[in-house]
Amino acid sequence: MSAGVLCGKWVLFFTLFLLCDVSSLEEQRYIDSHVTCADDFIELGIKFKSHLWQSLSSRLEMHLAEKYCKPFFANNSHVFIRTSHYECGTKFKVTQNHVIFTNTFIAREETGPKQLVSHIPDLDVGFRCTYNRNKILHVSASLQLNKLRSSPKEVRTYYGLPVELRCTFEYGAYPVQAVISHKGKVVARQQNGTQAITLTAGQKNDDFGVYTCQAEDANHKKITYEIQLKKIDISTILMAGKQITCTHDDMQLTLDRLTYPWLHPKYFDMHLLDSKCRPYHVNFTHIIVKTKYVNCKTVKRNSPSGVTYRNTLIALLRPQPGTIITRVPDVLFPFQCQPHHGKLSSISSKDIPKEPLTVDKSKSSPPVVKTYKGFDVRLVCTFKGGNPPVNIKLTRRGKRVIRGVVVRGTVLYATIKTTHTKVFSSYECIATDSKARKIKHKIHLRKAGPRDMKSDGLTVKCRTNTIDISLSRLVYPWLQPEKFHISLVQLNCNTYNATDMIIRIQAPLFSCGTRTVRRNKFVLESRNVVIARVRRAKGFRVTYLPDVYFPFLCRHEITRSAGKPVFKPLEPLSTDLLLSSAHTIFAPLGIPIKLKCFFHGGEPPIQVSISRRNVVIARAQGRVLSYVLKPQFQDSGRYLCQATDARKQTERHVIKMKIPARRGVIFDEEAAMTKCDSQFTTVTLHRSRFPWLDIARMHIHLNDPLCKPSHVDNEHVRFKIPVGSCGSRHIRSPTEVTFTNRVLILEESRGSYKEKEVKTLMKVYFLCRYRRINSRNESVSERRLLK
Repeated sequence: MSAGVLCGKWVLFFTLFLLCDVSSLEEQRYIDSHVTCADDFIELGIKFKSHLWQSLSSRLEMHLAEKYCKPFFANNSHVFIRTSHYECGTKFKVTQNHVIFTNTFIAREETGPKQLVSHIPDLDVGFRCTYNRNKILHVSASLQLNKLRSSPKEVRTYYGLPVELRCTFEYGAYPVQAVISHKGKVVARQQNGTQAITLTAGQKNDDFGVYTCQAEDANHKKITYEIQLKKIDISTILMAGKQITCTHDDMQLTLDRLTYPWLHPKYFDMHLLDSKCRPYHVNFTHIIVKTKYVNCKTVKRNSPSGVTYRNTLIALLRPQPGTIITRVPDVLFPFQCQPHHGKLSSISSKDIPKEPLTVDKSKSSPPVVKTYKGFDVRLVCTFKGGNPPVNIKLTRRGKRVIRGVVVRGTVLYATIKTTHTKVFSSYECIATDSKARKIKHKIHLRKAGPRDMKSDGLTVKCRTNTIDISLSRLVYPWLQPEKFHISLVQLNCNTYNATDMIIRIQAPLFSCGTRTVRRNKFVLESRNVVIARVRRAKGFRVTYLPDVYFPFLCRHEITRSAGKPVFKPLEPLSTDLLLSSAHTIFAPLGIPIKLKCFFHGGEPPIQVSISRRNVVIARAQGRVLSYVLKPQFQDSGRYLCQATDARKQTERHVIKMKIPARRGVIFDEEAAMTKCDSQFTTVTLHRSRFPWLDIARMHIHLNDPLCKPSHVDNEHVRFKIPVGSCGSRHIRSPTEVTFTNRVLILEESRGSYKEKEVKTLMKVYFLCRYRRINSRNESVSERRLLK
């Protein structure tokens, strides 16, 4: 290992001290430099020998190649600065036997508005460290997580539908050991000596929760990454992982499989509107489907803005033998392209129709902003929608404010200096689009007292081993990291990420001064405080602004796995609509029905009950309760599932059971969803409303027994028939025609003398109405049916 220092044109290697010639001064000035080459850092020490440099050292701006790398010690005669081998702009070069790291120390005189030209020359001191290539393991880049090839922090899937969780690490001293653990147990290890780990999970209830990826290199450097596996809400499918590309002849849809990890070709049959058009490229990161504008049943539509081409990628679940996947709906990914002035651009469904001009409150300052006098405040007004261009202005007491106001697109930023009392007033952001639609957003800027700060802008996320704290700078615009020291009870637990919108702090569960109390045998409570202190200059004391405190707490449920305690963050008590019975169910007489109530979150112990007419018919402790009954006519009505946790928070789920009174006949729009087209009639039964329906054991068809379901999955039973076919009854009048049909659900059983008997369990009626219009070119007997 060797060290060298470069200064001006002089280079001296394999020494630790060097005299540097600064030739731009009137007379020669010298400095002493010393380089320390350690296993994990490089340190440069400089001693100023010139009286001129010593007198100006307090006015020097000193840093390495990257400006954020400042000295950790500096006085009138000495400066010490340190960097790792791969930070602060350090460059490295690999030769046959060595690895050479180089960087530059820069010192410049700070000039102000009254002094535009510095009379002191810039000081550039180059330095380097040379290492034996065989020992490069000790100076390798620090162990890192490859976010592009790792699953996001939150992964969602359907119950019973497995997904692949992936953690990929890079760099670090070889060899790197990596594992994935769940509930205190190692569930996956790296394969073939790589730094990537994969795991398939989501087929059981126990699979959901937090997975921890841990990696450790040969230098005992550790890194941890958490992935939370959650169940998908059946009412929402995120579209953030969809990318549309439009060219001159075709359109392309790209799906990010890290956003949709459950969308696996093994479990889903994917195609466009034309079932022959399927994805042409599938790997572990993306699914790509491509079509020309005239192929794959692409729909062409004319609009005032031009021609739009639309298609949809349809993902249908492939039922697997012996695998139960409950309530996985058909997933649709619509996409479209529009030619515009010779160019093709992708457009989203949000653009048609155009959204009205509104205020985006989540990205704007709140109606009341409190701040302390003397601190600069930034007010933000964000608008969305409207017809471009959108003009935005800021007014105070009816007069327009120009100083400190910047408008970028549909966002207005205003910097208000609170040195005078008159600035504490009401401000109004006014946005006007091209169609003269006007929208306003009022912000009241008020002076805060010593104890006037609330925790409205504080967000706390409780995780298995850590606590994530976020402070909104929209609510606390005076909270500037360069003017405040923000930390928890222990000063070393401070800000790790600060942006214009938010300040983040992360703390381990059992450190940073966190006070942990066990409320009962089920719940662990952790409390801490975010403290904001003004950064005071030496010898200066601010008396009008005390320390500002933001207390917070986290609650964890204590469970055990493999004999070890596991802490699960407590979420608000809520109903699991995916596993619970539907709000409305239709039941035949005498067929066993199970009413199911599933809840999430809440502070244990949790009491769950099912009641009818204010009488409890089932009760249990936990988050799951089911009740089986053979319904009779008197059992029809409303059933209430209710869960109450230890903090007396209550969650209710209502189940309405309908029992047909006329031999299983149902005339209810909730039972069957009917779509009437000019050529086809489509009727769909939601299986969650018929929990007793067993396709393998029961028969289901229309009036014509040959008309069987066209599509059956775990979510739906669907019939698609030509208009008026399959035994439909025609009801005619001079102005309209009505077609009626019914879905028959039958059960085959053996009666006396071992003869087969077919019992009708339920008849679900549906109808479609069409009006009759005479055409001038047609006779009275030839009429068209229009919807």
